[in-house]
Amino acid sequence: MRTAVSASKVTHAYFRKLKAINKQQFLEDIRNSSLCRDPPTNTLDELVECYNNTPRSVLDKHAPVRARHLKSQSRPPWFNDEIVKARRERRSAERKWRAGLCRLTRMLVGWQMRWTSEADAVIAIEKCIRDVRAWMRDDKLMLNDDKSEFLIIGTERQLSKASVDEIKIGQAEVSPVSSVRNLGTWFDSHLDMSTHVTKACASAFYYLYSIQHIRKYLSRESTERLVHAFITSRLDYCNGLLYGAPEYQIKKLQRVMNASVQLVYCAPKYCHITPLLRELHRLPVRLRVDFKLLLVAFKYLTVLAQLS
Repeated sequence: MRTAVSASKVTHAYFRKLKAINKQQFLEDIRNSSLCRDPPTNTLDELVECYNNTPRSVLDKHAPVRARHLKSQSRPPWFNDEIVKARRERRSAERKWRAGLCRLTRMLVGWQMRWTSEADAVIAIEKCIRDVRAWMRDDKLMLNDDKSEFLIIGTERQLSKASVDEIKIGQAEVSPVSSVRNLGTWFDSHLDMSTHVTKACASAFYYLYSIQHIRKYLSRESTERLVHAFITSRLDYCNGLLYGAPEYQIKKLQRVMNASVQLVYCAPKYCHITPLLRELHRLPVRLRVDFKLLLVAFKYLTVLAQLS
């Protein structure tokens, strides 16, 4: 569906670059002008005309009038008052969010400044873990000390300065690891999701290789169900965390999806993959990430609308 493009209207704006004026040269030209050296004394009208023309001529010399062409489009038919109001509310919410984020940053910085060394930070973490253990014990739950892991997140420079060797969780001494798994998603020390992408691609290619061995015994519909169950579902799991990920990581996942589509259609390796993706109604990986976030936002707003 294409919307009609509104006709653009060209307007002209005139301005002067006053900040580019050389003040010393400007004052020198004013002093050497006829207004200061030989002002007219015959009539008042001549004096007023000289007073108006002299500064204007000096100003035109140092900051001439420039013209700029501005294109302004008329409001499209779908841009109604309701959308204008929604956009104002969105901008207001963004300003409140930024203000809250600044307050949160100041709180975190203040919390960090209370730690004078890494030892104080480790003591604070161990105290927090003891409180969590006590809360779980009161609710008849158990914290497995041996299977607990902790991860230090930061940039290369920050991690090079960190010297925390271990923390105490119950009776176990736990050392830091380079990556941890939480609810099926892998997080690494740099929090760039590279470990998650690598492991997801390795697992998907393993199932692709297994399905390929029995592909000749399967129909296209059965193969499509297997690919969706073992491969596509893994690519879509928690893919909202990949928003803003580098393009080279997205391309890794896209190669997996392309290989799965080729397996469904028994297509050659170097065939054109876009028509096959369209036939299966599959978006590229980058658009699938955007679609997931938009779907979550839509469901959230729908629930709020139903509750209000």
